[in-house]
Amino acid sequence: MNWDFQFIEPDYLKLLVVPALALLLLVWRIVIRRSEISRLRKTRIIPLTEKFYFFGRLLFWLLIIFAIAGSIVALSRPAKIMSVKNDIAVDLIVLQDGSASMRVEDIKPDRWQRSMIFIRTLTEILQWKGDRLGLASFARLTSPFVRLTSDPNTVLFFLEHLTKESPFRLADNKTWDTNIADSIEWGLKLISKDRENYGPSQNPQALVLISDGQAWSGELEEVFKRVKNIAPVYVIGVGTTVGGIIPEPILPIVPATLSVDDFGESVYTPPVIPEKKEPVHSAIDRISLRKIASITGGEYFELNTESDSQIVLKI
Repeated sequence: MNWDFQFIEPDYLKLLVVPALALLLLVWRIVIRRSEISRLRKTRIIPLTEKFYFFGRLLFWLLIIFAIAGSIVALSRPAKIMSVKNDIAVDLIVLQDGSASMRVEDIKPDRWQRSMIFIRTLTEILQWKGDRLGLASFARLTSPFVRLTSDPNTVLFFLEHLTKESPFRLADNKTWDTNIADSIEWGLKLISKDRENYGPSQNPQALVLISDGQAWSGELEEVFKRVKNIAPVYVIGVGTTVGGIIPEPILPIVPATLSVDDFGESVYTPPVIPEKKEPVHSAIDRISLRKIASITGGEYFELNTESDSQIVLKI
């Protein structure tokens, strides 16, 4: 058993510059104070011995600085991570939401990039001694990347190319739908195909769904009832209840053209300017995500409520 220490929100640590500068200023004031006290003791003669406290009134400001520094450290959410050696290998199929709402920046850098950080942590924590990982992304349809593999380099290769943004383009209408049912179906087919090719796996198998949620429907419930008998679904929520606006797709402007028809007359075609879409707001749908985890026999976790390492170890 190993213990590791890390900050869940390390960006807040940059604010420690402010109390550090204040502390330097306070130390300078204390040095001046001690110098003046020393001079007074040498030059002023009185019948009683004067008492001079080391900090004097500056002690109040010292405590204020420590309180501010402590608050900043608390905001960065320090955590002690317990790493447990586990000899049991696992088969995990990661289903990553790649729909348009994953571009929302309510968590930094955005939902998609934050999810990629989690998947990388998952890849690094697995011991890869018999462990296997599959990876796919989905919007309206599911796009598989990696079938169940025991090679971490294969997974890391895809993560390097997926770090910045989803492979589904914002300009594509299919990107604006979230079809969790299709992704779960793909995960089940992957397990079935692997069993068909290599026989039943000796590893415990599970699906890891990373998404900001989807409106509930009867189709979803039927799929999840079937998956419960095959593999539990561990759901990772990404996003906030405040949410944010989905970025607008950048659509090209088709320029005007001037052509000649069959009768030799000039035909002018005006430019086509794409219409702007109404701003679409997206917030995490915890109710649907928790329901998915409950029906499938898995658990629900949420990024930024605890460290990625803790979530991985619990799975």
